[in-house]
Amino acid sequence: NETYAIIGAYETDSNRADAGLAYVFERSGGTLTEVAVLKPDTVGELDRFGIAVAIDGDYAAIGASHGDDDGLNTGSVYVYEFFGGSWNETARLEADDAATQDRFGRDVAVSGPFIIVGTPRDDDAGQSSGSAYVFERGQESWSQVQKLTASDAEPLAEFGRSVSIDGNIVLVGAPAANQALGRTYLFERTEAGWQEAEPVVVGTAAEGFGYASALGGAYAIIGAYTADGEDSGVFIFER
Repeated sequence: NETYAIIGAYETDSNRADAGLAYVFERSGGTLTEVAVLKPDTVGELDRFGIAVAIDGDYAAIGASHGDDDGLNTGSVYVYEFFGGSWNETARLEADDAATQDRFGRDVAVSGPFIIVGTPRDDDAGQSSGSAYVFERGQESWSQVQKLTASDAEPLAEFGRSVSIDGNIVLVGAPAANQALGRTYLFERTEAGWQEAEPVVVGTAAEGFGYASALGGAYAIIGAYTADGEDSGVFIFER
């Protein structure tokens, strides 16, 4: 975002242990100035609001992966919109099939009318196989329009540990897939919905590939736990 930056502080107490906060900064000239502290009244103790944050234009999405509205650690995502000179909470997103320990909101991404929500502990294809949810903004509300899973989903893969979106392209990381070497999946938006395309692969030794990801224009950046024997690695891809 060219104007705003958002930073989560999910272990901040905010009068409730590990309830969490999120801070919004605005750029003016060459400096960033704090302009808002976000803290929903409905966030509870240990919800970890701010564990994932994303911002695009006048919309921000903030994950609270340990929220308990539909059971222990089901998770939720809070949506804020900038209007009237301030950031205002306008929606709270939850999965249609929310289940205990799913941790919906462990990562979030925003681009235009879409929000992608990572849910790495979803169990559709076995324990912690993971999933990602696509929400689209309508004239009055946000609606869940698709649930993404890997075509080769496997238990413990944690698909959805990282999510990113830019326009009609989505990346979803599964850092514990493939015997913990990790995989990253690419989805493209078509008339039939979001369709899995060719996976993103890395040609060097890495573990946890897909732990973090970011998309922008023709570039993708994907993080790994280790790469070529180092403690961490970052891979840049050009399309």
